[in-house]
Amino acid sequence: MTTKVLLCATLLSSASLFTSAALAEYELYSRDGTKLTFNADLAVAGFLNNNSWFGESESFLGDDTDNWMELGFEPQLSLEMPLGKGTFYGKLSAVFTDTFGEDASGLTIGADDTHDASVEQGHIGWKMSDLFPGLEDDVFSISIGRQDYVIGTGLLIADGGGDGGDRGGWYLGMRKAFKNSAIARLASKELLAEAFYLENSHAQAGSRGCRGGNLEYTLATS
Repeated sequence: MTTKVLLCATLLSSASLFTSAALAEYELYSRDGTKLTFNADLAVAGFLNNNSWFGESESFLGDDTDNWMELGFEPQLSLEMPLGKGTFYGKLSAVFTDTFGEDASGLTIGADDTHDASVEQGHIGWKMSDLFPGLEDDVFSISIGRQDYVIGTGLLIADGGGDGGDRGGWYLGMRKAFKNSAIARLASKELLAEAFYLENSHAQAGSRGCRGGNLEYTLATS
């Protein structure tokens, strides 16, 4: 009971401000089915708290983590062009994150710098529609490189990146791409079948890869 009361008190005594914006998409080139576009994501989060770690952040972490602010920015280039009976596509992006103050994870405490810029997306692929007559709105695709991948709600697989500490941006979590990945996917209105190979991008995960598959089927509803 005491733990629940302390948790509620912590939540009620804190306030956060969060802003996320996707800058307008800008078409750099478009001709004969080939399109090159640019867009960017900007995110800012600020935290004002007088009871971090139940008022004991200095005891637990060695420093005060009541107030901090984070900034994240991701510019992106996307390409699509006809190739054979399908479409070739690719994406390239970079992420910059910064943390001002000591965040509640404690990862920034003692870090010399709390900002970093790194490549995020960096993949190419090919897709084709209406490949199987028995499926409605089916799309087959295969892609390789640095890319996002999520199964369902993300309970098992969702985030291949790493944030926080000397990288900053712990709360924003803008780095999600898996490196050296390959994904083959058949998606339709009722069926989703995927085979994948994934490697985590953050250093602490090592270089061991993960291989697997995912199969989902949506039953018809009346």
